[in-house]
Amino acid sequence: DIIPEVVRVDKKNPESVPFKMIDKCPCCNTSLIRIEDTVDLYCPNPNCPEKRINQIIHFASKPAYNIDTLGEKLVELLYNLGYLNDITDIFRLYNHYDELIKIEGLGEKSVSYLIEAIEKSKDNNLDLLVFGLGIKHVGAKVAKIISQKYLNMDNIMKAEIDDISNISDVGIKIATEVYNYMHNAENIALIDTLRSFNLNMEYHMGEININYFTGKKCVITGTLSSMERNEAKKLIEASGGSVIESVSKKTDLLILGEKPGSKYDKAKSLGIYIMNEEEFLEKIGKNNG
Repeated sequence: DIIPEVVRVDKKNPESVPFKMIDKCPCCNTSLIRIEDTVDLYCPNPNCPEKRINQIIHFASKPAYNIDTLGEKLVELLYNLGYLNDITDIFRLYNHYDELIKIEGLGEKSVSYLIEAIEKSKDNNLDLLVFGLGIKHVGAKVAKIISQKYLNMDNIMKAEIDDISNISDVGIKIATEVYNYMHNAENIALIDTLRSFNLNMEYHMGEININYFTGKKCVITGTLSSMERNEAKKLIEASGGSVIESVSKKTDLLILGEKPGSKYDKAKSLGIYIMNEEEFLEKIGKNNG
C-alpha cells in the first residue's frame, strides 16, 4: 500500500553520468515510440521476438488461460526452436508430439501432461480468454465485467465503443482499446483460429448466491479479524457484488475493519452505509461465532 517516490538524486560517485533513455528496442532495434499522455516507451514492431514471447507467456499464465506447465522457460524454449510463434501455435503442439519428447528436459510424460493441460484449457470461461488476448488496459477484472455483459465473443466483437464505455468500471479509454482490437483484421483472424480449435467462446455465469450484496459496489477498509481481505472480496463477488478500491458517490456500502483509513471518513461525509465486520459476516452467511 506504500507508493515509493524519488525525492532526490545523491551524486556520491564522481564518475557518475546522467542517465540516457534508450531510443531503440534492445531486442529488434526498432525505434521506440511514446504514446500521447503516457511516460512509457513502446516497441511498435508486432513481430518483435520479445513481444511475441511475452504475449504467449501472458496467455498461458495462471491469471489468464492457466495452462499448467507451460511456463516462461518452456515458452522461450519452444519459441526459439520454432514450435511457438503466436498463441494459436499452443493448440498445434500436439502435432509435434514425437519431436517434443526428444527435447532435452521434456520426455513423454512431460509432453503428454502439457498436451492434456492445453486440451483441458479449452473449456476455460470466456473472461480468461479475453484477458489472455492481452488487450491494452484490459486486466482480469475488466475482462470479467465485459464477458458478463456480452456473454459471448461474437457479441463483444460487435459491440460499439459507446455501449462498452457505459459499462461500470470500463470507460472510454478501455472501450476504445477493446473496439480497436476487435476490429483489427489480424486479431479477428487470431480469434477465428482459436475458435477453430474449439476454445470456449461463451461466458458461463455459474451459481451466484443472490443476497444482500448482489449488484452492490463495496469498499473494504481496515483489517478484518475473521478473514483476509481477498477472501472477503471473493465472497462478495460470489454473491454478485463487486469490490472497488476507492469511495465515491457510486459506492453502496463500506465494510469496516480495525484501524480504518481515510476511506472511512470519506464514506461518512458522503452518507454511505457503513457495515461493521459482525454485520458483514451475518449478511454473507459466514458468521461462525
